[in-house]
Amino acid sequence: MHLLTLPSSASGNRGRIVASDNEKFYDDEIAPMLREVSKKCEAHGMSLLALVEYDKGERGRTTLLQPSAGLEMIMATLCAKAGANIDSYMIGLSRYCREKGIDCSQSIVMRQLRGDSLSARTEPEGGNNG
Repeated sequence: MHLLTLPSSASGNRGRIVASDNEKFYDDEIAPMLREVSKKCEAHGMSLLALVEYDKGERGRTTLLQPSAGLEMIMATLCAKAGANIDSYMIGLSRYCREKGIDCSQSIVMRQLRGDSLSARTEPEGGNNG
């Protein structure tokens, strides 16, 4: 199981000195409640992903992943972690699927990440006789 609660300062506001009212509210009010919710989920073997955008492009995230978390939960978590960085999301997903032995051969995008060409796909037995 994996629990991660990121304070707003870890979500992408590097360089900012003064926290917004919404960021302070998130840090003081929302994040502690999400930690409590995650404890309840943990007690019942449930995974949790909470993503709050308290200002445009500024996020706080709480993640609790059980070992039994489904691929959809992993994908949502990777997306929340990557934010607007599509490459980070796709690389993370590709790495996860490779490590877990998940077959992604039906995905055009995943095949391209692995370097497989579209023409390298095997034709059905008997070929394409029209």
